[in-house]
Amino acid sequence: MGLRLRSIRQRIFLLILVPVLSLIALYVFATFLTARGALTLSQASTIKSVTGQSTGAFLGQIDAERPLAIVYLSSPTGANLATLQVQQNKTNTVTAALRTALASSGTMNSATDPEKRAIATLLTDVKGLPALRAQVRSQIITKSRALSEYNAMVADAYTVLDQAILEQTDATLVTQAQDFVRMGRAEDLMLQESAIISGDLAARSFPAADREQFTQLVGARRALFSQTLPDLQPQYRAYYTRDISPQATTALAGLENQLMSDAHTSSPPPVQPQAWEAAVGGVAAGLSKAGTQASDAITAQASTNSDDTYLELILAGGLGLLAVILSIVVSFVIGRGLIRELAALRESALELANVQLPDVVNRLAAGQDVDVAAEAPELP
Repeated sequence: MGLRLRSIRQRIFLLILVPVLSLIALYVFATFLTARGALTLSQASTIKSVTGQSTGAFLGQIDAERPLAIVYLSSPTGANLATLQVQQNKTNTVTAALRTALASSGTMNSATDPEKRAIATLLTDVKGLPALRAQVRSQIITKSRALSEYNAMVADAYTVLDQAILEQTDATLVTQAQDFVRMGRAEDLMLQESAIISGDLAARSFPAADREQFTQLVGARRALFSQTLPDLQPQYRAYYTRDISPQATTALAGLENQLMSDAHTSSPPPVQPQAWEAAVGGVAAGLSKAGTQASDAITAQASTNSDDTYLELILAGGLGLLAVILSIVVSFVIGRGLIRELAALRESALELANVQLPDVVNRLAAGQDVDVAAEAPELP
């Protein structure tokens, strides 16, 4: 009797336990997914705010140092060296901040493996910067070699930015942010053009190799810019179309065409230094301003997405936990009720089978009148 009762209890317990455990598993899974998304967004925010800002500042200063180094190699005067050293001091300030930011425990703990590799490469480049500067000061490195090393350093900095962007979870934000980086690369190609021309203006010559490299850079920049701008969403594209001066763009294109068509190698590039610097500076200023505004806008959108994800985590965790607790309580109450009803039914059946029915049979066998319906009523 006791074994059978426990069997009933066990069966009802299992009947209730399976859906409750399934509900708990779904709750844990949903909460885990939401929490993982929130954690990823938090880590991405750390990478962006720490790595992105310091790398962006480094790019701004190293971009300014690069043409001055090429100019000094082309014309090693005291004035050019002094100008270069002033800029190197500015670069040193942001380089120290870059090292601190990239090597910090917060960055390393939040970074993915590709991000860590990109950071390690950039830090190696930065470590070799003093040696590159020493070669420039000593005039023991060619212009093309120095330009190549500066360009590699800039490219590795952009790789760090790319990897930081890829830590975001929103596909649209990632795509747009990568487009911003490509626009930045287009600006860097223009600055590489400017470094070549600035060096050749200082050297008062325009070698065929420099003209060929310049032509390749112009083609690459124009293609990258024309391909990337249409990919931007209208609200982001508006920054670039508004902030980049059409006059500066037209002037730059005219000067580039003039330089690419020049066939002389023994004379300086056929442009006025002031006109060239004004055109490049105007376009660069517009690109930088537009890129900053677009980055701020997309960062605000990412912050909103992060807040929404945390809200989802709170709702999924709180309401889900409440639903699980309520389900357990209701299941326990219903289960106890079923056990009591089944136990009572069992006792009534035993009473009917072992007591009432044998008594009715005995009375009938003795010839007594028996009201069967009254003596053996239906079980409740």
